[in-house]
Amino acid sequence: MNADANTAKYSGPDTAKLHPEGVLDRMKALYAEGIAGYMDEVDGGLELKDECAERVSCYLCGSEQSRPFLKASGFRYVQCLDCDMV
Repeated sequence: MNADANTAKYSGPDTAKLHPEGVLDRMKALYAEGIAGYMDEVDGGLELKDECAERVSCYLCGSEQSRPFLKASGFRYVQCLDCDMV
């Protein structure tokens, strides 16, 4: 038996099958549709509505003292003033 016949040449995944044309646009549309009730348009972007946000104490040290750290995809992230956890 020929060893080469048993060894298939792998050229990587077929990205056309994994990521068909238009799937990313469809995913973005479904995401926007799903979060529409939770977000407001602010300055050309999305921001989580105040009534949908939940303020929690630090998971590491329990402190309730924090400062704004960053905004990403409409969500606000804070940094603990006591232990620096984000």
